[in-house]
Amino acid sequence: MSSVATSPATATTNGVSFGTRAKRSPETLTRSRRAKAAYAHRPAGAPKKWDRSPAAIRSVTPTGYRPARNGGKWLGHIKDNTRISRMYRHRYEKTMHLARVMQHEHQRSTSTLCMSHQNLARLTGYSRDFVKRTIRLFKDEHLIALVASGRSPHKDSDGNQVDALAPVYVFLTPLPQNTGDSGTVDEIAPPSSFSLSIKSFKRPWDKLTTAERCQRVFANRAKDPKTQWWPKHAPAPAPETTDHRELTEVTHRMTLTIQREALELRKMTMKSLAAMLKPFFDAHWTVADVLIALEQRPDGTIWETNGAVGMRSIRAWIRTRLNSWTTPDGPIEPASVQTQRRWERQKQQQHKDAQDAAQRRNRVTASKTSPSRIKARRLAAILRCGSEQAAQHQHPELWTS
Repeated sequence: MSSVATSPATATTNGVSFGTRAKRSPETLTRSRRAKAAYAHRPAGAPKKWDRSPAAIRSVTPTGYRPARNGGKWLGHIKDNTRISRMYRHRYEKTMHLARVMQHEHQRSTSTLCMSHQNLARLTGYSRDFVKRTIRLFKDEHLIALVASGRSPHKDSDGNQVDALAPVYVFLTPLPQNTGDSGTVDEIAPPSSFSLSIKSFKRPWDKLTTAERCQRVFANRAKDPKTQWWPKHAPAPAPETTDHRELTEVTHRMTLTIQREALELRKMTMKSLAAMLKPFFDAHWTVADVLIALEQRPDGTIWETNGAVGMRSIRAWIRTRLNSWTTPDGPIEPASVQTQRRWERQKQQQHKDAQDAAQRRNRVTASKTSPSRIKARRLAAILRCGSEQAAQHQHPELWTS
């Protein structure tokens, strides 16, 4: 009768155990080593909300990236990822579905997601192995970062029961390459509650609501290859130098581009939305500026409500969001202009600080080479060395200068 010897399970400081056995397959050993290497500990005695604090998030954010508060922009970076875009169709659709579920469940104020693999598998209907592989892929591609790993319920050294905790992830987006050019300042994605998907309606036209009819009209325009979209960072031409018919066409193209980025705005007709946004286009606002204004206030604070979901009137929602950017004299400066000016002021301040530092260094150098300073240093050297001859031998630079 033979028996298999087993070794005791090794445990981490947070009570997460990695069970070990004497005889294991190479795949199991590799998986165990990978789990131990990727485990992120919570500090001893840390409060419950430590893993969502700015300090914890900054500690795991890699260089060149920042936490993504905008879920729509984060999904756009996932779609643009090379490894994900080269997947087979079935796996690509499953990966994007998991990403949308994660984006829907993430906490916008901290850009974090606190959810276990089991819950993600339950929400998506996929296996836990697929969820683990996809999350590992997101981490390798710097789309998410692990702030703190999960832990199972256990008893501490005093015998007290410790509750289970789900892992916490932070969403990441690369930092914008800000060169000072107004056309490349802070590329902004659509608001996080908006989507690029097009909803299809199988019911007859006379059975559709007004919002559904508007959505179907936009879907037909989006499918038409002749539809011309407007660049997100290009303003409309000046009304003084442009023909009225051409200016109207440009306004409609800009409005269609905004509806392409904002799912909720497709419930309005293109002409009614263009009439609401025309004062902003005349003030040289771009498509990106309008999307920013629908997402945040002029001081940079984000609106608490996420999109126009649940609003009975899309017009009232747009008017509420854009009123903060409007004065009795008309629309204020768009976000891109404000960002450009902040960037210029920052560069001027950095140049001024560099000049002040250079002047301070010059003053210090000049004070060291002044005649009175050299005379005082000679006397100090003579007192320290005992005689002038010994001081000249040890500090010849004080007499040669």
